[in-house]
Amino acid sequence: MAQHLNESLVRRFWTHVFEKPEKPAVFVKNQAPSETRIVGGAHALIPPVIVRVKPKAYRTLTWKESGHIVAELMAYLTAHGFQKGDRVAILAWNSPEWVWTDLAVQSLGGVTVPIYPNTSAEGACEILLDAQAKFLLSDDLGQLYKAAAVEHQIVGFHAALFSQALSNAPDYAGRNASPDTPFGSHPKLKFGEAATRVFHTVQYEHICYDRFATIDPNQTATIIYSSGSTGKPKGVPLCHGNIAAACQALVRHGFNFSETDVYLSYLPLAHVYERVNGMGMCLWNAVPTAFCRTDELADTLPVVRPTILIGVPAVWRKIKDKISHELSTASGIKAKMIAWAFDDSATFNPLTATRRRLAQMVVYKTIRGKLGGRLRLLMSGGAAINPEVIAFFNRLGLNLRQGYGMTETTGGIAAETNESNRKGSVGRMIDCVEVKFVVNEDNPDPTKQIIYLRGDAIIKNYHNLPDVDAKSFDNDGWFNTGDLGWMDEDGFLYITGRKKREGKTQQGKYYSPENIENAFDGSAIVQYVVPIGDDRPFIGALIFVNQIAAAALLAKSNSTATVHADSMFAFSRNTIVQEAVAEAVAKANATLEHWEQIGQYEIVPVEATVANGLLTPTLKIRSEKAMEKFKDLIDLIFSRKR
Repeated sequence: MAQHLNESLVRRFWTHVFEKPEKPAVFVKNQAPSETRIVGGAHALIPPVIVRVKPKAYRTLTWKESGHIVAELMAYLTAHGFQKGDRVAILAWNSPEWVWTDLAVQSLGGVTVPIYPNTSAEGACEILLDAQAKFLLSDDLGQLYKAAAVEHQIVGFHAALFSQALSNAPDYAGRNASPDTPFGSHPKLKFGEAATRVFHTVQYEHICYDRFATIDPNQTATIIYSSGSTGKPKGVPLCHGNIAAACQALVRHGFNFSETDVYLSYLPLAHVYERVNGMGMCLWNAVPTAFCRTDELADTLPVVRPTILIGVPAVWRKIKDKISHELSTASGIKAKMIAWAFDDSATFNPLTATRRRLAQMVVYKTIRGKLGGRLRLLMSGGAAINPEVIAFFNRLGLNLRQGYGMTETTGGIAAETNESNRKGSVGRMIDCVEVKFVVNEDNPDPTKQIIYLRGDAIIKNYHNLPDVDAKSFDNDGWFNTGDLGWMDEDGFLYITGRKKREGKTQQGKYYSPENIENAFDGSAIVQYVVPIGDDRPFIGALIFVNQIAAAALLAKSNSTATVHADSMFAFSRNTIVQEAVAEAVAKANATLEHWEQIGQYEIVPVEATVANGLLTPTLKIRSEKAMEKFKDLIDLIFSRKR
């Protein structure tokens, strides 16, 4: 097993602060209203003119400046009664303040409890009470109001905005900048006495005593609550040693992030994938990072121009669908260039081969430019991704790879790299985790064995769930993932389903919902599919329509149907959309075993969203919630004659 003695993510951060003080650490959204630029004046006859210009989108902060801001937060928490071991919840969208708060809490020996920003008030209170969080920090008053019900249930509970906690910090984002600020000129940040004192104390102790080397690897760093796609969220405590082991192993695995890279953090930091495999790896390797919300991604990519981007399958598919739609609506010479670039004819003469090559150079470069133009690594995780989606991005010269992991495994424990990948697999295992396969007694298929894991990146227990612990961990420390899969002779891991979701029809045939879901990944019209077949005579399905694709389809067909952009009911009743869905089902069925094929289905007349509880915060369909909510449609599916 790989060792990670005396190392932790928080220690790595402070090492960057003191060893790379003037290197860029974070890009903060520029809040300055405007800046001035002097134009002209180079010639005596041309007087200088002062003009107002829009400020640059982001300001660059150094590692030293970031360290001072973390010290500000440490001083704030301490002044409000923080004690070592206290739990601090963060309920906010991705931002530098989110990460700085996390680092401040860990620097003080506390435990961070992230909460998805789109969590309901009820869900947020459940997490706060279960974790017994003493503090809650957020970016918005509306988020703080969600915690109103727990204020008197947790002794000493304190809630505050980031802006309140950083009220003594300098104006690092330029909110109060004078309109006369010279273009691109940002004054040096001056920090208050309390923060400066904390900073110098940390600096002295770090240099003289290696303060953070004394952090116990078994000490809990964070409690992450699973997104709950198959049930109630569970608290997963990750210790400093888990995170350090995962980051070190991923570096050895081939993920050579460096300070010359640029990272864009947009997936929720409450999810382990972003928290460890994204932001954690960037903190570990001193990668400068910018932040945005998920809905700002398209506009932010060409501005930040990242070199590394991670995402879940729903994000990659959405990007693919958007690109495909733009390509399909092109006209004139542009349409011809696109056709040449994507021409997969088996034979070419020299003229057509040259034409295709030149078209690909132009078209593919244009597409990459809209994504920033500098991406060297794209990673997909959080769920299975269709190989067709991977092939689409790889064709464009974008290296999309996938991995496998869970909250309980501190994120990815198997991953493809640019140098080591195989179609259909999730890559090879990282070296700090062991794997074994146990025969599934309900289904002896050798490709559907239960995956057990053990190692430095694997948790030892859940938070306050002894009954779940007993079912999930054996006496030798092996963790039952509940996932099904197998490994080939070269060490590539393949995930084939999830035991909890595996069903069995009345004919005694086993089926994997994941296989059926993945069969629709190449379909633009189908957003989500919920297979139903356990103890049923055949496989039925609830189908959620992709409203972007539906609207484009109707526009292309010049339909006179009255369709509102948000009216999924109208889409579900439209004949053209129904025919497209029927075609998608037929194509999916053609790729499935006969017992897995969908016999009947219903189009759900509403959109699946996080707000209505049908999607997890990481955009996975909540199958059980959908089946509960649309029981009448399911009854209709199985009451009809086939």
